[in-house]
Amino acid sequence: MLALVAAVVYQHAPGLQERLASITATRTHSSNSFRMNVWLGVLQMVRDSWWFGVGVGNDAFRKAYALYMVTGFEALGAYNIFLEEAVEKGVLGVLVFLGLFLGAFTQVWRHLKRTGAWVATAGIMAALTGIAIHGLVDTVFY
Repeated sequence: MLALVAAVVYQHAPGLQERLASITATRTHSSNSFRMNVWLGVLQMVRDSWWFGVGVGNDAFRKAYALYMVTGFEALGAYNIFLEEAVEKGVLGVLVFLGLFLGAFTQVWRHLKRTGAWVATAGIMAALTGIAIHGLVDTVFY
């Protein structure tokens, strides 16, 4: 039933169709292409500074990114929370960041076992998962 409703909404919403098409367009969409260029530079930065990173904050990122950026694609951040952690804080920062996410999921799971609150737990899990997924293409925490 939910799939049918989603199909009908999609069929009658040209704005939604356009947005979904742009998400999957990779290099043919300017916003996606921009992010991909930034990610390439950031991956090189991570490769060269993988242990400790380049430092925390936009100033440290901008100074280091200037050496790696594709010409004309200046960025304030990595547009990916996981890459942002890796480039700013190195491998230890990524491990701590992932530990925080895992810890949050663990606490929610414990809350479910303790209280049996399935609806609240599902909402919290959905929120954490949504932040992580959105964080793959944007710096949602910065």
